[in-house]
Amino acid sequence: MPTADQLNDLRRKILANEDVSRDELRSAIETLTGERIAAHAAEKPKGPKTPAVKVDLDDLL
Repeated sequence: MPTADQLNDLRRKILANEDVSRDELRSAIETLTGERIAAHAAEKPKGPKTPAVKVDLDDLL
């Protein structure tokens, strides 16, 4: 997993149009995706679950 400095170096390489390996890109994408998922999960408050409702379909039909 790349560090913040490694991600910044990768960004600099891309902006400078330097060659970047697929492994570097894949690792950076996995890191950023994982961080976004974790941040999204952390900011989303967990509220009470909606209670299940049982319905007798024979009564409806």
